[in-house]
Amino acid sequence: LLSMMGIQFDVVIRHVDESFPDHLDPVSAARYIAQKKASAFRGLDDEGLVIAADTVVTIDNQILGKPRDYEQAVSMLSQLAGRRHEVITAVALFYRGLTTVFHEITAVFFAALTHREIEHYVSECQPFDKAGAYGIQDWIGAVAVKRIEGEYNNVVGLPTQHLYEVLREKFPGVIR
Repeated sequence: LLSMMGIQFDVVIRHVDESFPDHLDPVSAARYIAQKKASAFRGLDDEGLVIAADTVVTIDNQILGKPRDYEQAVSMLSQLAGRRHEVITAVALFYRGLTTVFHEITAVFFAALTHREIEHYVSECQPFDKAGAYGIQDWIGAVAVKRIEGEYNNVVGLPTQHLYEVLREKFPGVIR
């Protein structure tokens, strides 16, 4: 997504504990985790822009993070099937000592899915690294997403349009 935006980047991976305090609402939780991820790169912002993001899926004010196993993935998707849920992505930016955090919310409406369809998706696509146990760019996005309200790329994991606006406004030297 960053390449599509014309942003040159390096991927640097650091392990970050993605837990958060229980009292946080879904938006605050996503922002908290994005800031934790970005904090792991303090010092690199002298060399360039640090972009860290975290995505959570929420339904009935319950946060669905990354499933820990097959059974939890099936359970999450069973909850989402035939219903509306929200995808919240928070982005933390560090650049030359400045920090900016923002978030985007997209509503996603799933069609009903059979248990067999859910099991097929989990078995074939292994969505264990995805919040809510699905990737909209995968098979399930093609067959189960009836509509979305908001930014599509937010559901993929990075709200590119919102990111572009923030970069243009706060860090104009970073983009063309």
